[in-house]
Amino acid sequence: MNQVLTDKKGTKIHQKYPRHTQKVLKGNYAASESAVLCHSTVIPAYPITPQTSIIEELSARVAANKFDATFINMDSEHSVFAAAMGAAMAGERVFTATSGQGLFYTHEVLHAIAHFRLPIVICNVGRPSIPWNIWSDQSDSISQRDTGWIQFYGESSQEVLDGIIQSYKISEELNIPIMMVLDAFYQSHTSENIWVPDQELVDEFLPSKKLNGSEIDLKNPKAFGGLVPPDSYSNFNHGYWKDIIKAEDLTNKIGKDFEKHFGRSYGSVEALNINKNTKQILVTLSTITTTARGVIKNYPDVGI
Repeated sequence: MNQVLTDKKGTKIHQKYPRHTQKVLKGNYAASESAVLCHSTVIPAYPITPQTSIIEELSARVAANKFDATFINMDSEHSVFAAAMGAAMAGERVFTATSGQGLFYTHEVLHAIAHFRLPIVICNVGRPSIPWNIWSDQSDSISQRDTGWIQFYGESSQEVLDGIIQSYKISEELNIPIMMVLDAFYQSHTSENIWVPDQELVDEFLPSKKLNGSEIDLKNPKAFGGLVPPDSYSNFNHGYWKDIIKAEDLTNKIGKDFEKHFGRSYGSVEALNINKNTKQILVTLSTITTTARGVIKNYPDVGI
């Protein structure tokens, strides 16, 4: 994928990824940059540390007419996700972000979004609940495992930016919401070199959201959220399960398409150094994966 470019003076420039711009971004800004690149159209928001700068950046861009989206200031995280649900039911491409207690607070609506089959993408910047703490922890997102959301954890902020682009593609094909999770402060507030793809490159990979006929249509009224008897409830959940197990194969397929298009790839699950000398297996998510890689490489006697 490497190519040689020259500036106006004829000096050679090493461009690792054509049709990209290299920027130094904090993890939260990588997330907001990706939401813009994906043409998110509705962003309901409520601040909570450490995700606040994601929605602050999006709010600033909307206010400056640099981002064509509807930004809605809400009164709580529960209201945020209720608004996200309504916007998605109307056919909008929705993005928002939250953390910790905010995610716990909206637990009820997470179930509703998933089982209404709404393709929403959010960022959760992981933080714990009790004892009160604002630093990094993954108990908030992991505790939402059974809400029906697909979860992706970015090892780097580059993976967060790229993962949001892929998440919209996956979510809109399966009609299942996705949560992109990044670590508080170690990632959300730490700057990295990020390759930001050109808008046209993203548009070629992720076209505008297509309506599927299930959206709210004032000319053709529909009923949503009606009471269902036990047999129908079981059928709904079985159908959801059949679709969500497609996620891994679809993720790998879209990941390969992403690599062809952008020049970078990420596996959904990656196994390192598992052999006859392995004494213990360490399962990691997000930035601690990089630390684990260093231990495996530099301290082989540990047997991880």
